[in-house]
Amino acid sequence: MSSYEIRVDGGIAEIDFVEVPDLGDLERALDEIERHPGFTLGMPLILHATAKGWNPTTGRIHHLADVLGSRREVFGGRVAAVAPTPLYHGLTRMLAAWAEPKGVIIEPFPNAAEARAWLASFENGEG
Repeated sequence: MSSYEIRVDGGIAEIDFVEVPDLGDLERALDEIERHPGFTLGMPLILHATAKGWNPTTGRIHHLADVLGSRREVFGGRVAAVAPTPLYHGLTRMLAAWAEPKGVIIEPFPNAAEARAWLASFENGEG
């Protein structure tokens, strides 16, 4: 079983880490999204940071920022992160700080509905 699930629906790509991811899982998930028949280049991305027990090192967070920066054209440089706990919210803010200089905007949200609304605001010219 994979540590993640992907969905491409309604103009949004999603990666749900259902288990603690390893260093290559984000890259593999992005590869799968790019091959998905419903995917279009620049489609915004939602990362679900909900795997129990995930507490990455600083080096792993830097790695994630590097991966997202190197693939920013795939998802248009916008990532909404579902980070339902204070720990995951803080880790996502740290990731956002390191990803921003690489051209990636990351915002944490407590639930998927708020994440989708933020991404939709870009489509409506509000973002």
